[in-house]
Formats: sequence, structure tokens, C-alpha cells
Amino acid sequence: METDATVTKEKKGNRLQPDCMTLTSNSTTGGDNEMKVPNTNENMEKCICGGCPTFTQNSLIGGFFCAMGKSEKVPEMKGCNCADCPLWAEYDLSKGYFCIHGASE
Repeated sequence: METDATVTKEKKGNRLQPDCMTLTSNSTTGGDNEMKVPNTNENMEKCICGGCPTFTQNSLIGGFFCAMGKSEKVPEMKGCNCADCPLWAEYDLSKGYFCIHGASE
């Protein structure tokens, strides 16, 4: 059985917390309908990675992790804004923490 860390819909405030990570066996990409996020300027402009507590507290560089892949620096989970991003709903994303787990597929 393949498992994947998937973010539940439970939130604390407006940010997904590390304890909201659960293991599921839906697929290797999270939800059954999750789509790959195209690397386009239009999508990059929608990216909110820069305001995420995991991004800021780990001094990450770049962003747009749902399309570009995980951070070169291995961050410590400090909370996740992925579910608040417009790309989350637009591409039916579900796993979150793309800076750690890599791009949607």
C-alpha cells in the first residue's frame, strides 16, 4: 500500500498546522482529483508561499513549491498556508507542505 502525507481540512486560525498531517492511501499525490500545477507566470502571481510561517521561519528562498517542487533547504514544519492559496482550489490540491513534499503531480 502506498501512503502519502495529506493535509486534512482542519485548521488552526488560517494556517494548517503540522498536527494536521495524516497518512492516507488515496494516491501518491494526495487527493484522487489533484492536478499538476502548471508553471506559468499567471499561477506564480497567485502564489502565497512568501507569507507562510514555514517559509518565513525557515528563511526559504523561491516559493511556488506546488509547481516547482520542494525547497532545496529542508524546512521545519511551522504551519502551512497552502489551503489558503487560490491554486489549492483551482487545481484541487490536498497534500499541502509542497515546500517539504514537492510539487503536485
